[in-house]
Amino acid sequence: MIIKSKEFFLPVLGYSGLTLCLFFYMNHRIQPDMAWLMIAAKRLAAGGTMSTDFYETNPPLSVLFYIIPALTSEYLSFLPPYLSPLLFSVILYFMSVASVAFLVRQMRLFETGFRRYCVYCYAAALIIIPLLCFGQRDHVVAMALLPFMLVQWSLTQRIVLNSWLKWPVLIIGSIVILLKPPCGLVPVLMLADRFYRQRRFSIVFDPDVLALASALSLYLVAIFIFFPDFISNILPDDLVLYIMIRLQSVAMLTGTLVFLSAGLGLLLWSMPADSTEPWAGVFILTALLCLVSYYVQGKGFYYHLVPFLIFSSMAMAFVFYQFAASFYGRGDWKTELFSFIAFVVCLFGLTRPPLTLLTHADFQNSVLVKTIQNKCGPDCSFFMFNDALEIFAPVSLYAKREFGSRFSVYWFLPGILQEQNSLTKNPDDKELSANLKKHREKYTQIVAEDFKRYKPQLILIGDCTIYNTADHHCIVSFAEFFSTNREFRRQWSHYKREDIIKVPWKRYFDASIKDGPEAENYTFTVYRRKS
Repeated sequence: MIIKSKEFFLPVLGYSGLTLCLFFYMNHRIQPDMAWLMIAAKRLAAGGTMSTDFYETNPPLSVLFYIIPALTSEYLSFLPPYLSPLLFSVILYFMSVASVAFLVRQMRLFETGFRRYCVYCYAAALIIIPLLCFGQRDHVVAMALLPFMLVQWSLTQRIVLNSWLKWPVLIIGSIVILLKPPCGLVPVLMLADRFYRQRRFSIVFDPDVLALASALSLYLVAIFIFFPDFISNILPDDLVLYIMIRLQSVAMLTGTLVFLSAGLGLLLWSMPADSTEPWAGVFILTALLCLVSYYVQGKGFYYHLVPFLIFSSMAMAFVFYQFAASFYGRGDWKTELFSFIAFVVCLFGLTRPPLTLLTHADFQNSVLVKTIQNKCGPDCSFFMFNDALEIFAPVSLYAKREFGSRFSVYWFLPGILQEQNSLTKNPDDKELSANLKKHREKYTQIVAEDFKRYKPQLILIGDCTIYNTADHHCIVSFAEFFSTNREFRRQWSHYKREDIIKVPWKRYFDASIKDGPEAENYTFTVYRRKS
């Protein structure tokens, strides 16, 4: 009984910490990507199309995935639209952790103490590593991968699982993995391992292959039938103007992380071999395959690294356990407790979460939200622009006003400016000149159509609207750039300059910075529609 009471420390510590972290995330303001996908999902549910109502660079599944929280918020009036996707993410989190706990128990992986330790480490990694990106698509993919891998391993080892657990994991996992297709390399490698072990071609009829193939087939059919404009209208420009814009630092960081992963692998290999060693290698290999997704996207965003960090941290958890076991022995409650504490401390040390956060209430009381609510009635729309347009989707949800644009960000601008710079260096390049003219005419026309359609009553234009992607220096104003379009000039003539407001801009991007002398003021010029 004494040992059992001591073993109670780990569950109490784990559940208490996870509850505090979840409260932290639920109280933190919604991420711009999640806010925009909520808006896009609502427009889709209302009968909108992908090119006229939401112009999204990501494939349609990114929007379809948020249909559930969007409709939930629509029909449950007491649930604010900025809280619905966060709640949805928390539910997915518990489903993932519960699935892993049930699977490792049914499969009898490891001894009881180490099994329990692994589940708590997984739960901690899923909730600490994402930081303020909790619930982003990359994070959701990471939640789905490990349960999916465990079911695949059970099929490889011919371990019988309950159908009520196996099929939901396979179906949900197959759908979620399509959010980030490069992460599909993980189940493909698991299939290759099964083929090598079992030497049979009939694996193509195994449940995981059927689930993946069915999800992919249905998704492709849905795109061609319901989202043909994505293929014909958005994807060609996406490939030229968005995907090709990459940060040079991504390749360097990717190489560094591969090197560190190799070092972690060597460290694990040098430790005493036991039944956990193969799984440590699996986690490192999975992390490296997830790193492919980060490299392919090439934008350098932290949340693109979340799957890599989660799986590499699980390999690191093995190191902590092995080290503690050398003092207390395997299966001892002190080994579980102290290795788990060391693991959590290490995660917090690596991620360094902010001590303060921008809450929902902070955002609702912010200068931007209050300005829009005071100057724009409940049924009017607004438009905002500067060199970081993505912040305005959360503003729309908190202000409860329609955002008058089909874009979350003007992602086409860096590509057009790059074409413009290249043409300056190569003025005789006729193909480049034709592409620049085509792209500029197309997107100035789309922006003009948005102004005509939404007729925003209020426009806020930042003092740095269009910038050079190389040095972030402003090169042209919003009105000047788009006034090459006749319809835009006509729409712009309906607005008069009314006011200038200053906002502590950093607080909208760094949750640890509140209004105060350390906050950088950013100027917005306010325009109101005359007619």
